[in-house]
Amino acid sequence: HPPNRRSMRAFCSAYFLAILLAAPLAQALELSGRVLPLRSNAVARSSPLYCGLFDFKESAEAKRKKDEAWEAQQEILRRRRNPELMEQYEQDVAERRSDTAASDKDLKEMQLSRDDGKDKLEAWQRLRDEGKVKIMDETERDKGSERMGSAGLIGERMDAQLPYIDAGYVDESADVMGAFRKLFGGGGQRGGKGGE
Repeated sequence: HPPNRRSMRAFCSAYFLAILLAAPLAQALELSGRVLPLRSNAVARSSPLYCGLFDFKESAEAKRKKDEAWEAQQEILRRRRNPELMEQYEQDVAERRSDTAASDKDLKEMQLSRDDGKDKLEAWQRLRDEGKVKIMDETERDKGSERMGSAGLIGERMDAQLPYIDAGYVDESADVMGAFRKLFGGGGQRGGKGGE
């Protein structure tokens, strides 16, 4: 006897549902064979795991960057678990910091010196001629930021290399609180004839 409309609808719905569930179910069954131990010191990614709908669009470059980031994270974890590696890392950081501080030592001394009003420009030019001051034209620039004639951004503050960074000019007339006192009759005087 011919199938009725209800049984045909039920068959089509079941068939459609089976097709929709077949691919994820097959992938889940394939992944279930790859069970990694919960605690492992050396975890290797032999093949990529695809878990999302759009993982097939991931480029080889993106995969490489992910793997490099994962390896860097694993290195950090290894270092944190091993006191000797952590101590060596901290020594390296301290050494790099002291080298950086020592490279700018003469410049910082010149900037912080109090020379009783003497101009620091001549001393700064002498340091620049000796190669102890970074010059903007010789500083490495970020290649990724080159646009429309720009040579690229510099990854550090260049104003810290200039002679007057710690000896700024203070405009006494720019005192906002003093201006408010004058406005309300204070005039900057306390006591005496104006205060009585």
